[in-house]
Amino acid sequence: MIYAGIPIVLTFFLKIKKQTFGKRILAFLLTLALFLPLYALPYFVDGKKNTIAGKKLVEPFFAPTSIYRNTYGVLKKKIVKRSIPLAKRQKIEELFPFDLDEETKDFTFVLVIGESTRGDHLSINGYDRLTTPKLEKRTNLISYTNATSCSARTVFSVACLLSHLPMVEFSLPLKDTSAISVMKSLGFKTFFLSNHLHKGRSNCEEADVCFMHNEKNKVLEGGTANKFDLSLLELMAHTSGNFVGNKFIVLHTMGSHANYNNRVPDDRFRQFRPICDKASLYNCSTEELNNSYDNSILYVDEFLDQLFNKLDDEKAMVLFASDHGESLGEKGVYLHSKPNFLAPSAQRDIPLVFWGSKGVEFSEGLKQRMAQRVLSVPIDHDTIFHSILDCSGVSGDLVDQKQSVCN
Repeated sequence: MIYAGIPIVLTFFLKIKKQTFGKRILAFLLTLALFLPLYALPYFVDGKKNTIAGKKLVEPFFAPTSIYRNTYGVLKKKIVKRSIPLAKRQKIEELFPFDLDEETKDFTFVLVIGESTRGDHLSINGYDRLTTPKLEKRTNLISYTNATSCSARTVFSVACLLSHLPMVEFSLPLKDTSAISVMKSLGFKTFFLSNHLHKGRSNCEEADVCFMHNEKNKVLEGGTANKFDLSLLELMAHTSGNFVGNKFIVLHTMGSHANYNNRVPDDRFRQFRPICDKASLYNCSTEELNNSYDNSILYVDEFLDQLFNKLDDEKAMVLFASDHGESLGEKGVYLHSKPNFLAPSAQRDIPLVFWGSKGVEFSEGLKQRMAQRVLSVPIDHDTIFHSILDCSGVSGDLVDQKQSVCN
């Protein structure tokens, strides 16, 4: 009634007469001033009330702008290609030269892509709850407290962080290959192991071993629809454990994706209570929501700790970064996926953690930063492409050492 009734009533009583150009401009500006607050209203209302059947938040559910956005989304799916086949993507290693240091032998670089994990909810970054007790005991580690994601959407951020293109230039669908194909061309055995379903826009198929979790693609026996992230470590051992040589491994976790309570396997990781155990997180209190979310980060901490344990006797490095952050009800906003110009900082605030094993020789500068352990310098997804290559001993025209965590 607000959006339809007012314009109808005004139109009914309006007397139409010829207007000058100046009056038309004035009328346009007055219309904007009147209706823009109504268009923006859904982004500030209580998100718990903005639901359908209590299951899914639709923002903005009742705004007229949603008509245009949803129509655009439907047309885009039908008209625009969701993905360019790998065979038709330009291989960046054929466009730009890359060289591998001769000293890089039997080396493993692991990129862990988190999901919906906020950097400000890690206790190693100063959060007032002990959510990362095991990370805090680690040496040879740097945690960046001021890291930003490429986007608040998984499908965009995952492709963006692997791309050589800076965030401001990146777009979908993928037109060229990523760091995976570069590493593969330099003799690395490449693995992309994901707890997510294949959505058709992934870099997974660039890898020698591509695994996207679903019911039809079970590498391990006893797979279930809700695979916990530690199963990826078992999968990593199963697929790459016997390989000798340089390896590049991407582990795409479920991390802290809603429903948060489903991200942890048992009560060992439900230390913060009461938890949000309702079917819809919008029916939970702020306390319950934050408790369940923080419990999921306890499991992220456990996952990274076990990964480091497996690699500590090898020559290995790990870079962990979430795809995006998460809104936890601040100003009535929940979850993620808002466009960048509307996304609250919580949806793009991410953890970014770098770790190296005992078998790696670190530069003096890197040792000093590891001694600091926590750094507040601004950093973002753009660093990941350069860090993967530079830390692995790869040089080339596209590798910017200034953007690498190793330099």
